[in-house]
Amino acid sequence: MIRAISFDLDDTLWPVRPAIMRAEHAQWRYVREHYPKLVFDEYGLGPLRREVWDEFPDRRYDLTFLRQECLRRFAVQHDLDCPESFVAGAYAAFNVARNQVWFYPDALPSLARLAADFRLVSVSNGNACLQRTGIADWFSASISASDAGAAKPDRVIFDAAAEALGMPHEHILHIGDDPMMDVEGARAAGQHALWVNRTARAWPSGLQRPTLELASLAALNTAVIQRHFE
Repeated sequence: MIRAISFDLDDTLWPVRPAIMRAEHAQWRYVREHYPKLVFDEYGLGPLRREVWDEFPDRRYDLTFLRQECLRRFAVQHDLDCPESFVAGAYAAFNVARNQVWFYPDALPSLARLAADFRLVSVSNGNACLQRTGIADWFSASISASDAGAAKPDRVIFDAAAEALGMPHEHILHIGDDPMMDVEGARAAGQHALWVNRTARAWPSGLQRPTLELASLAALNTAVIQRHFE
């Protein structure tokens, strides 16, 4: 019996690319306002990002750390007097905009509907905040890759969600948009999985198809879950 639902966030409840683009613009707007004499190319961080990615393979699950480390190196590269203050301010500007998301039309009604019958937990590789996005009241817990010390599809993050819920994996349905990260990751951990395929993508060859695929969450309710997973 399904007793809880774990939700991916980015590209499942909202499109992530617009949020990241707005957040990037907010970050560099902060830099221009607070460091007006600084000459830089905001699109020239590619080498720094690759450098940090290569140097910290054991921290790739932590997107907040990676971004802040890039900003710190940017500050050092430009001889700023207080790199830590620069990082704190620029990242804070990014983080505010990062959590100003535009929900898919079906997302909020579905959360309200499902939260009436199931305990909900978010399981995300990203760094969105339930409180800042305004949906925390529907969730019992929130697990990010940085919290768990591992990113999907690693079982560790699904174990952390099951522990937060206080129930075994077989009672949890995971809902997400990524065939490998969400569907395969959840199934490998012993959970049920539902694929949200909003863009009519083809299922990757070589992977076992999920029990249920939906184009949106609009039709998802307790009866559907019971029919397919119980």
